[in-house]
Amino acid sequence: MLRVLLAVLAGLGVVKTLPKQDAGPESGNLETLLSAGSDYAAMYRSLETVHKPVDPPDLSKLKLTEISESEGRIEAPLGDVLVVGASFGEWGGRIEVFKGEERVFASKAWWRNPRAAVKVGERLFVLEGLRHLGGSTGQITEVAKTPSGWTAEVLAVLPDAPSAWAIDENDELIIVTHAGRAVRFTKDNQLRQF
Repeated sequence: MLRVLLAVLAGLGVVKTLPKQDAGPESGNLETLLSAGSDYAAMYRSLETVHKPVDPPDLSKLKLTEISESEGRIEAPLGDVLVVGASFGEWGGRIEVFKGEERVFASKAWWRNPRAAVKVGERLFVLEGLRHLGGSTGQITEVAKTPSGWTAEVLAVLPDAPSAWAIDENDELIIVTHAGRAVRFTKDNQLRQF
């Protein structure tokens, strides 16, 4: 299953390098992980990297908005449309755009898990994430109107599922994950440690 997930993410261009693992080069690539002796060994090394304790970041100056664990639906106005997301846990979810009663865009997938909608300036980001059976995943998706129509494009993969967010004094998105990490999503679509 891990191999399938990584192959899908590689096809989308969201997985390029992996964090340093205990055995191996400074940074492994996707081929290194896929050729690992077993999925369990690779997953164990990956979890060791994700679950290393970190010093808690100083978030005292931010007005954090917590993401509900039980809420499976989000809504956010964007211009003259309404963006709606629904998460069905491990069964995936959807992001849709409605103009009045008419659905003008839909993105449904097993890996879609919208948890919060955040407007930063004129941009709308959907924070997606799932914690299930010991795994924790997250991503930042931008919903936007392009000349060819609406899109829901994954811009960054989070270290794990998001649990809270804030917008800082520079109008950049700060995301706190369930593992207690804080990351900054910059205006040029880069994910940086906070």
